[in-house]
Amino acid sequence: MILRVAAAGLFLAAAWPAAAQDPGSRYPELDAEDYADAEKFRTLEDAVNEYFDTELAERRAARLKEIETSGYSFAVVEAVVRHGRRYEKVEARIVGNVTLPEKYDPARAVPVLVGLNGLSDGYETEATSRGFATMYPWKVKGWVDPRTTDRVVEQLWEACRRVNLDIDRVYATGVSVGGHAAWVAGAMRTDAWAALLPRSGSPGRILVAMSEVYLQNLHHLPVNALVGADDEDIAKMAVKGQAVCKRFGLTTVLEVVENRGHEEFDDRAEQHLGWASELRRARYPAKLDWWGGGDMGKRHYWVEALEDTVTCKDLLIDTPTGDILRALPIRPLHVQAEIEGNAVVLHTKEVARLRVSLSPAMLDFDGEAAIRINGKVAWKGKPERSVKTLLESSLRRMDRSRTFGWEMEFPCGR
Repeated sequence: MILRVAAAGLFLAAAWPAAAQDPGSRYPELDAEDYADAEKFRTLEDAVNEYFDTELAERRAARLKEIETSGYSFAVVEAVVRHGRRYEKVEARIVGNVTLPEKYDPARAVPVLVGLNGLSDGYETEATSRGFATMYPWKVKGWVDPRTTDRVVEQLWEACRRVNLDIDRVYATGVSVGGHAAWVAGAMRTDAWAALLPRSGSPGRILVAMSEVYLQNLHHLPVNALVGADDEDIAKMAVKGQAVCKRFGLTTVLEVVENRGHEEFDDRAEQHLGWASELRRARYPAKLDWWGGGDMGKRHYWVEALEDTVTCKDLLIDTPTGDILRALPIRPLHVQAEIEGNAVVLHTKEVARLRVSLSPAMLDFDGEAAIRINGKVAWKGKPERSVKTLLESSLRRMDRSRTFGWEMEFPCGR
């Protein structure tokens, strides 16, 4: 296995000089008149970038006020949140724990292949030839730890300050324990990934130690898994997991390869990554079926459990450096959510209070909207676009690509 790791100190640089990029190519959703005043628009970009980069609350508040009073519309600020970084070429291909493709162009966002428990030679080579960046997560105590994806999101957030990564095209792969980890990462934080590519791994940790219900979280996440037929225990568990996925109507594919064992399947890299490269993550699914709580997660796409009544049990997860303890729900929280016309309908179990986050891409903010929770109308009115919500929610989620303009918290009853 080849591990591409560089010194953490590379993250400390904090200068973002402008690359020679045409605003028209960076902001396809805007009209030329939106950025016609180049100096004013540059000031807006600087304020948005500093809001996300500074650790000082006072400075962040000042930047928020500056953005709110800039005179720019919500749509323009939202575009700057998504595309406002200005990147230049970096001196080395390795930035922090991200390895860039050989022909990295700072004007173009590149997809990212995350190697859980490392990347093999074939997948590293194929990813590079296809223009992928590759990433090996740091500070992961156990690859099948449900919180692994949180570490990945945090590290991508830091890396995006230096290099132009496409957060809508992040793919997880791994071999053996890394293959198991891909399934766990997908079930725990489905909204972070565009696709999963587990190899010689299975959803066994979910099916046995956790619960098969968590596989339902994968409704909007494609999975393409490879196992060898001679890898008997893992193949058996993978087939069992695929049957559960099929029962739930998930978009998962399992290939059990004859006369192959517990291996990396590097000869399938071209096929595997070719399939994945066409996929982007779902930003705002109109229908959710989410199971979580404890260390299996508190957020799923556009709903977040702020308080729950979940009772957890402790599970020891074995790792090469020792056991880690994780709290897994005995009976997980459950949220079913659906957008019906201009209304959001939610049904919850084991949730005492939740947050609903909405984007103009999901509902007509100019029309009457409603939120119905457990059969009752919890709110009715016109969602008001808020620049403050836009910035605060992106910072909280560490995500400048999936943006929200309106949020509200609701009690759900106990």
